[in-house]
Parts: sequence; structure tokens; C-alpha cells
Amino acid sequence: MDYTAIHLQKEALTPLYQQIANQIKLAVEQGDLQPGEKLPPIRKLANTLGVSPITVTQAYETLAEQGVAGGQVGRGTFILPPQKVSHALSYPLTPQLSSSYIAEEIMPYASTEEPREGWTANLRPRGRTPRAALLQQLFQQVTRGKPAHTLINFSSGNPDSSLFSLAHWQQIMAQAGVSLEQDSQRPAALTAFEYGSALGDYALRSFLTTYLPRFGLQITIDNLLLTSGTQQGLDLVARTFLAPGDSIFVEQFSYIAALDIFEQYGVHVQPVPQDEHGIQVEALERLLNAPQNRPRLLYTIPTGQSPTGTCMTVERRRRLAELATTYNLLLIEDDPFNELYYEQDTPPPAIWSFASDGRVIYLKSFSKTTFPAVRLGCIVAAPEVLAYLVEKKELVDRGTSLLVARAILAYISSPAYERNVEQIRDVYRQRRDVMLTALERELAPLGCHWSHPTGGFNLLLTLPAGLNEMEVVEEAVVHGALVAPGRFFTPAPTSERDHTLRLTFANKPPEQLEEAARRLALALHTLLQRGGHSTYPPRSFTTDV
Repeated sequence: MDYTAIHLQKEALTPLYQQIANQIKLAVEQGDLQPGEKLPPIRKLANTLGVSPITVTQAYETLAEQGVAGGQVGRGTFILPPQKVSHALSYPLTPQLSSSYIAEEIMPYASTEEPREGWTANLRPRGRTPRAALLQQLFQQVTRGKPAHTLINFSSGNPDSSLFSLAHWQQIMAQAGVSLEQDSQRPAALTAFEYGSALGDYALRSFLTTYLPRFGLQITIDNLLLTSGTQQGLDLVARTFLAPGDSIFVEQFSYIAALDIFEQYGVHVQPVPQDEHGIQVEALERLLNAPQNRPRLLYTIPTGQSPTGTCMTVERRRRLAELATTYNLLLIEDDPFNELYYEQDTPPPAIWSFASDGRVIYLKSFSKTTFPAVRLGCIVAAPEVLAYLVEKKELVDRGTSLLVARAILAYISSPAYERNVEQIRDVYRQRRDVMLTALERELAPLGCHWSHPTGGFNLLLTLPAGLNEMEVVEEAVVHGALVAPGRFFTPAPTSERDHTLRLTFANKPPEQLEEAARRLALALHTLLQRGGHSTYPPRSFTTDV
């Protein structure tokens, strides 16, 4: 096929990537492209057509979803045999968007660097590239050549490190050392130089039995296992209770690290519809009654849901616990933001509180309210469930850091912790309100709408019809804003995922949030203007923020 013959109408309503895909598909139907024939590398075709590499990537992804072409990492993208062309791929994973794109354009050894030599040349990691890594590689690609100080990162999803005092943490670590030294003086005591129990520090676990009831968890120390953050908790659950080919329910949009973990274990991730009140339990029950293979587990973030920021109602939490009993379902309740709930003093009680038969595994993180670098959390589960998790924990790291655990205890048991959390919550609430006001002013006139975060750090923005999120990401960088495509936070290819962005408000001061909203609005206006859809007046932006 002569790819220079592809004619693009840049003022047409049909997106450029769709025009490219349509013309390649037509060439296949007319016999100009044969099964097994390799399509041009993304960058080469982009240069030929005068478009961006991301536009060609989207074209190849569209062909993959239609079953016309398929990517082979490290080799390229090929036309599929006719029997495969006749039906679309039924369940491609999210970064199907990038299989060939990553291989040709982003992986450091795949494009500009010299081939690897020596004994490492044939090494390839097992499993697919994690979404989080693909997202960072995408950011590196679209920001190449753009000075970092000119960009507002609207997508980091991190706490604001300026709200934490390093000097205070040094004091806390000193207190932890004193506490461990005192323990070591007791007869037959475990010293700080030993590994300790895989369950984690007894003193911290004991304190948590008095701390967690405020969130609806009436527990004993036998229900608690300390972990190196929520991600390790998720990994322990997955490696303990899931096998390749198993299925798990997740919310339609979910935590990127959770999706990465489940997919690394070869688990089929099945989305459940959600709305501003959390998982739609009626839709979940219909899925549970479906004849196909039913998932054994469900993963949910009921408070400050990531990436939408929404909160599940009390009634849905209660109903979810009932469904778990009725359908023999194990629930994984991830609750990193219960202290960062913005509507009132405390969020609705944990799903755990409605499950009397041990069908909930509750995960808690302390990183959001202590120090971002503090990798410590806990699992709350029935003792018989916890026993299986402890076995896996012993294989992973033998036990969570005793020193860090004792430091966390010194902090969260002090009056200063409650005051600091209240201050942090007030700051994040103010930033959320500033961003919502800015979005209403800047983006609502363009046809955008978004979730209303009642907790956490993020919201999910839905773009106007006709705009593709990947094109928006690229255009936003041109105008000085970095945003995260929604497709990285959903397990299945729905039409909605192609028109969403995750926006983060926690780690930016109000003036930067307002400026980021203006820059994003300018990017959307530019794209809409090219398609003739908008009369929204363009505005300038500054790079000095």
C-alpha cells in the first residue's frame, strides 16, 4: 500500500485517527494490504502523514479493536488473517492503546538507543507493562522538549509534601527509637534488631483496635496485619486468593495500581457500573446472576473513590455486604481516604461494619495523612482469612519495618495528629472547592462535566462529544497543562473511557489550579475550533505560576 495516498481532511468532523483507520481498513478490504503484512512504524507513518505519533497510535488501536490489525511487542503491528478480521477483540486491556506505540516509541531500547548487548540482551520481563509505567512513558513522550517549569501537572495524584514537617518526623523517629530501646530492656523481649512477627508491631496493632472503630471497625488484635502500604496489601490478597484466569469485579473506573496488580497475576478484571453514589448495586446483582463465569472477589474504594472522588452511600454499603453473603463473594474494601472526607467530620461507616461473616478484607493506608514516603498500612480481616495472608507476607518481606511502625504509633496516638489531619483536610477541601469553581467557569461552557469529589485527591472529567482524550492530552501540553487520560483507570474499552481525564487538586495551590483549568480550557477550545464546534472565545495563559 502506498501510505502517501492516505488523504486526511483536517477540517472534517471525523477525527484524524479515525480517518487513518478507515482508509487502512478499506485497503485491507480491497486487497491492497494482505494478512501478515506489517504496518509502518508509528513515527514513520506520522511523519509521512504530517500528524503526531499519538494520532497514529489511536488509529492502530482502533484497527486492533475492530480486529483488523494486532500488535506484537518488539515486532510491530500486522494485518490479521481474515477469520480474525471478521470479529472485533472482545476484551482488550486498556494499554492495547500502546502495545505497538510503547514498543516503537517509548521503551528506551526500542527506538533511539543502541541495541542491548551481552547476556542481558535476551532478558524480557514477564507479564505486561504496568499501566502506571505506560502512563509515565506517555507523559515523557508528550512532554519531550517542553521545559518542566512551563507545565502545570494536573495529574500527579499525590499528597502535598509541603503540608508535612520533616523536622517533626525526625522527632517522631527519635521517639520511636526510644520506645524500642525501652522495650528491649524487658526480660525476654524482642529487640529492634530482630525481624519480629510477620503480623507487625504488636504495640501499633493494639493501638489500631482503639483507633479504627471510629470508621465502623470493631476489631481485636487478631484481625490486624501490618503491610508496607496499600499496594502490598492488594498484592497479598491477589497472590493468596486469585489464580491466572480467575475474575474479579472492580468499579468502572478504579485505582491504577490495583488494576496493575490484578492484571499482573493474569486475572480477568470485570467492570461494574458506578455513579455519583458508588457502585450500582442493582447492576452488580444482575452481573452476579449472569450465566458466565462469576468473579469470586470484588474490589471497591467506597470513600474518596479513585479516580472519581465520590462516596458510596450507607445503604449501598449495607446492600453490598448482603450481596457478598448471598453470592459467596469476598469484598476487598480499600479505604485510604477515610480521614480526608470533606462533607462532614466522619465518612459513612466501612462496609466491614455491615458484614458479620468475615467476607470483607479491609485495607488502610497511613501515607496520605502522615508522610507520603511512609509506606505503611494494614489489613483487617477475619482471623481465618488473615492466616492465609500472613503466610504470603512471610514470603514477601518477613514483616513490616518495626521502626517505621513504632514511629507511626508515636504520631497517630498523639494529639498533634488529630490537629494536623484537620488542617490538612481543610486545605484539601479548599483546593477542591477552588477547582470545582474554576471548572464551572472555564470548562462547563465547553460542554464538560465531572464527578463531585467528597473525599480524596481526584475527580473524573468527561470531555465534550467528539473530542478524543489522547488528542486532548497532547494539546493540553502545548498549552502548558499535563493531564491523565481516563483509559488508564478503567479495565474495559467503553465509549466513555475515550472521553475522560483524571484531574488532581491536592498538591497544587489555588492559583495553580485556576491557571491549570484555564490552560485546559484553551486546549479544548483549540481542538473544538478546528472541528468547527465552538464559538467559545480563546484566552491567553501565562507560564509563570
